[in-house]
Order: sequence, then C-alpha cells, then structure tokens
Amino acid sequence: MGGLAVSFLLALAGPPSPPSACLIDKPVWSQRPGDLSQPIYYPTTVENPSGVDGHTVVDCVVNAQGRLAGCTLIKEDPVGYHHGERALRVANKFVLDIRATPRPPGGSFVGCHVRIPITWRYN
Repeated sequence: MGGLAVSFLLALAGPPSPPSACLIDKPVWSQRPGDLSQPIYYPTTVENPSGVDGHTVVDCVVNAQGRLAGCTLIKEDPVGYHHGERALRVANKFVLDIRATPRPPGGSFVGCHVRIPITWRYN
C-alpha cells in the first residue's frame, strides 16, 4: 500500500460555519492519529481498487477537553472512493491542545468548529 500525505493545517474550504459558532483557525494538536496508511484509516483496495488520490475536509465541534465531536464531511474530491468515510474515522483521533491553541473570541473553545484537511495519496 502506498504512502499518505496528510495536511494538518486548517482549511477554510467548504461551507461557512453557522454564524453563532466560532472557527478555530490555528489549531495546535495534543494528539493526532498514528500511521494513517494502516488499513483502519486508508481506503482498502476493495474500496478504491484503482488507487485514486483524494482530498477531504472534515468539520468538527470542540468540547471542553479539546476532543472533537459531531464531525461532518464538508468536502470529498473525488467522490466515490471512500476517502470521506476514512476521514471521519481519522477525525476522532485528533485532540485540540487547549493550552497551546490561541483562544477564540469569548475565550472558550466549547462549541467552536475546527476543520481538518486530509490529502490521500497512493504511490
């Protein structure tokens, strides 16, 4: 199985967050997923037999401990190769470092949104 390039920078692509919600634009992670090329994360050869590269963006809501919940897929390109399903599995492995991430307006991370872009590349 090929390698995987993952971008952990915030992507502002996709639909805007609801007006009442804040968007964390410079997240610092205390935890990230391990080796994303493991089958539990990466689309399998059955799901993506041609090894088509893809890009996804997941939007999640931050809780008081920095864990992510309510994650939704806001971008998947191209559609149909299971990158979106895998991105949602990966998203719950991220934990926001609430001490190191710049505070949003209002001072609380609870209920704020963060977006995680992931690029899936097959070698």
